[in-house]
Amino acid sequence: MNAKFNKKEFIKGLNLFRGDLWGKTFVLMIRHWIIYSVILLIVFGWGKYVGLKERIPTFDLKGKETYIKLNNHYLHIKKDGTAEVVDSDKKTVLKTIKVKDIPVLREKLKPYGAEIKIIGLLGYSKKEEIGIGLQILKWFNWRLDFPLLTNKGIYGGVSYRIQLKRIQNSFLGLGYGIGYKEQDKRIIFYYKWKF
Repeated sequence: MNAKFNKKEFIKGLNLFRGDLWGKTFVLMIRHWIIYSVILLIVFGWGKYVGLKERIPTFDLKGKETYIKLNNHYLHIKKDGTAEVVDSDKKTVLKTIKVKDIPVLREKLKPYGAEIKIIGLLGYSKKEEIGIGLQILKWFNWRLDFPLLTNKGIYGGVSYRIQLKRIQNSFLGLGYGIGYKEQDKRIIFYYKWKF
């Protein structure tokens, strides 16, 4: 491509009062920020997941130490709550137990996947609504909820986990659906909790 420098076009681009040029620049900038944000979220999310798998779980035995027989070896739970597999002499450490070594724990800490749970919800569309639904997918702190059945309509929605000390298992969400009586399209803002 042989593009030559055009002095007139360059001067037009410097005009502070041309809204069309500013609009194009703004839209392009927003698109770049969205792309960079998605890439950063994926990278940091994957790093968090890998870090959780390598974490050493602790078992709270109130400061007691115990050995549990496993075939030819023993599971040694130390006073600090960490666990390791030791040889039959109870001294040679074969492996330190990590989250990835416990399939059930690894599955619970996985930040994505199918997670079918019954939920209750309180919401507001044109009036207050109450209902139940299913949470079907999770991706880090985001959840996909479908169907949400309320006293006024049926919805599908996306919710985000609220992480406060006193409030656990709680989410705020936004959904879209149809009303029962008038068959009108509705948007609902809702608070949900898992049973």
